[in-house]
Amino acid sequence: MYLSNDTHDRPNVVTGIYFEPENPWPGSGPRPLISLVVGTYGQGDQCAPSCLFNQGIHYSTGFDLMYGYEQGFVATMVARGFAVVVTDYEGLGTPGVHTYLNRAAEAHAVLDAARAAMQLPGTSLDPHGPVTLWGYSQGGGASAAAFELAPNYAPELDIVGAWCRLPG
Repeated sequence: MYLSNDTHDRPNVVTGIYFEPENPWPGSGPRPLISLVVGTYGQGDQCAPSCLFNQGIHYSTGFDLMYGYEQGFVATMVARGFAVVVTDYEGLGTPGVHTYLNRAAEAHAVLDAARAAMQLPGTSLDPHGPVTLWGYSQGGGASAAAFELAPNYAPELDIVGAWCRLPG
């Protein structure tokens, strides 16, 4: 759980999950952080990506069935030495309504997830190390918005790139 700001710059809390590699970073310079921004699972708290990383597959009554399809990507990146943080977005896993496709709220959650990861004690991250934004579908829009807002909202982050894939 970390602090963020909603679309009106009011403080709120957001949840997410961080993955720390066990192997050393094979590249030069500090270990990079990938801020992975996932696509849409749904609007309920059970749809929070961090919950799916803990469960793998979620099922409850009716049509409430989800699979954490990013697990392979995260496992690959961590095995290659990258640290990864994934935001749940505002309102998934925390009180309030999920801010689906709200540009500013999603960008804040993405950038604040990277900030929070950089401040976690006991990680191999350099607080001033490189950050990459990586998103697709809903996450593609959030990644693009975060990249756009980063110079003013999170100027201390060393954003070295962004990958933003929208459907279509």
